[in-house]
Amino acid sequence: MDREKIIQNISESMLIGRKRKKWTQKQCADAIGISRTYYSDIENGRTLPSFNVLLKINQLFPFFLINKDADSERVM
Repeated sequence: MDREKIIQNISESMLIGRKRKKWTQKQCADAIGISRTYYSDIENGRTLPSFNVLLKINQLFPFFLINKDADSERVM
């Protein structure tokens, strides 16, 4: 998986998770412990978060799940 695809997957997961929680970017950023601007940059695909921040994001919006079916295996 290339860098752009990884960034896209993270940003889509964050946006979907945030909308499901009905939270603002500020509420999510506060829960993760980062600035709203940095959160926005990640969610909008402008930057790839550090590993530590990625782990915190995954605690808020779990997306490191393996989906296995008869036809494919992919990281969600």
